[in-house]
Amino acid sequence: MHFLSKFFLLSDEQTPIGNAPNWQISVLRILLSLGMLLCFAITLHTFGLGLKYNFITVLILPALFFITTSALLSLSARFYHFTAHTLLLAIVFASVCMNFFLINLKLAQVGSMYMFALS
Repeated sequence: MHFLSKFFLLSDEQTPIGNAPNWQISVLRILLSLGMLLCFAITLHTFGLGLKYNFITVLILPALFFITTSALLSLSARFYHFTAHTLLLAIVFASVCMNFFLINLKLAQVGSMYMFALS
C-alpha cells in the first residue's frame, strides 16, 4: 500500500517531482492507470474474437492504446504537460477509431461522447 501511495503521490509530504504540483501529477497518474486497466481488459476481451474472425484492427487498436497509456504513465512525472496533452490527443484518436470501426451505432456513440467530454 505504501508503494501505491508513493507512486500516485497521495501524500502531501513529498516534494514536487517536476514542474507541476503533486496533485496534478497524481490525478494524471490515476487517470492513466485506469485507462491502462480499461485498455487491458478490452484487449483481453476482444483477443479471442479477433483471432476467431481474423479482425486485425480488433487486435491492434486496443493493444496500441494499452501501450500508449503505459508509456504515458511512465513519462507522467518528468514530462507532465507533454503527457497531459498526448493523453488528450490519444482520447481524440480513440474516439475517431471508435466511430470509424464500430458497426453498432449505439456503441459508436460512445466515441462521440468522449469527444464531447473533451470540448
